Amino acid sequence: MKIALVSAWRILLYDCLLGMACMYGAVHLRYQLAGKSIVANIDLKASFVFFGTCFVCWLLFSVHKGVWRFSALNDVWRLLRVVVLSSCLTPLVLFLFFERADNFPRSVPFIVGVLFFVVLVLSRALVMFWRNGDVWAIVRPHAGTRQQIVLIGSDQLLHDYMRNQSQNARLTPYAIRALIEINQRYGGRYIRGVQVIDGQDDSDKIACLIESVCTSKPHLVLLDKQVSRQTAAALVDLAARLGTRLHRLDLNISDGLLPFEVADLIGRPLRDLDMSAVKAMIADKTVLVTGAGGTIGSELCRQLFDLSPARLCMIDNGEGNLY
Repeated sequence: MKIALVSAWRILLYDCLLGMACMYGAVHLRYQLAGKSIVANIDLKASFVFFGTCFVCWLLFSVHKGVWRFSALNDVWRLLRVVVLSSCLTPLVLFLFFERADNFPRSVPFIVGVLFFVVLVLSRALVMFWRNGDVWAIVRPHAGTRQQIVLIGSDQLLHDYMRNQSQNARLTPYAIRALIEINQRYGGRYIRGVQVIDGQDDSDKIACLIESVCTSKPHLVLLDKQVSRQTAAALVDLAARLGTRLHRLDLNISDGLLPFEVADLIGRPLRDLDMSAVKAMIADKTVLVTGAGGTIGSELCRQLFDLSPARLCMIDNGEGNLY
């Protein structure tokens, strides 16, 4: 979690410095085209103001929390919004605090907006190409307003599944609203524009975060084939808190979802008993069950009854339970 936050702040600083450089270059370009010299250090003033507006906008819209190698079209739209907002705020700040922005060319916000946006997208596309080899994923949208799901798994599995789904957006019946990452690398950030929740957080906190991003009751879908018993128990508890069911992903069936079963909690496959041999031992016999009113004893009595004993004797210290 701490590593993810450090990376997010590095991204914030990089983007703001990049914006500062773009503003400095745009002001100089505009003055050179006009054949004039820079007046009243407007290039430096505009650059520092643009750095500040970018810093504020990036924090407000959480742009710096996006994971570059897992970018998607949602991230591009978020970048476009904050670039436009920063470009519009900069001349306003210069107007209010720096001599009514008299020396600031009015065409610079348009120039810097286009330049800054292109460089930001190219930076993320290059990282995606270097890490994933799939630069076109950045222009693919997510599924629309369909059945909402929360994906659970490791960071790479989450990205791979979302990438595959985005390539067939018309065929998938689900809309991914949140991600629960179980290997604690990108908690609090974004993968392909979807918020990542740290799977090690408290169940109540995770439930609140999920409810804040989902407009209806979502399905919880586990991607990893193997998880620890502790993780499985925590996910079952989370599903209970949300009032929904936990599923496993299986691409071999129609809707791709399998219910989470008892075998997933005990960490080993269920063992099937040879009921023919058991029935031969019980049928037409007298069977005595002690502690028959308890949880285990009562279930044992029900199963023994189906095996046709001649007589079933039940003993328990608690008369009410036995009754």
